Amino acid sequence: MRVAAIVLVLCVVAVMTAGAQVTVVRQGEENAFITIAKSTAWGGLGGLVLGGAVALIADENQDDILKWFFVGGVCGGLGYGIYHVATRDHPSSALLRIDQDGVDWNIPVVAFRPVVNAESRNHEAGVTLLHVSF
Repeated sequence: MRVAAIVLVLCVVAVMTAGAQVTVVRQGEENAFITIAKSTAWGGLGGLVLGGAVALIADENQDDILKWFFVGGVCGGLGYGIYHVATRDHPSSALLRIDQDGVDWNIPVVAFRPVVNAESRNHEAGVTLLHVSF
């Protein structure tokens, strides 16, 4: 019981003192794989559309034009997705952050979010303890 009270007090203090930290808001998926996959798929679709338009104008080699525009779109989308994931901001709210600059200790931010089930609507809280990047 005493341990639970101490943890509760530490969480409340962490939430109250965390107002000075920067919160990163991303306009996309947190999962890097999903971001890269979506970028690659949209690049391929864009290559097909643009290649289809060019193939309608061209008199010969329409299949080759469509094929190479699709390949170019997929490669471009893959490259953009990897670049986007590699250069986006990283959250700084972890207790321990290890990156190329060294080790950094922070006050963790408690994140609350609603969880909607078929039976009820609840809230859950989470704290990031470790963030590692290379």
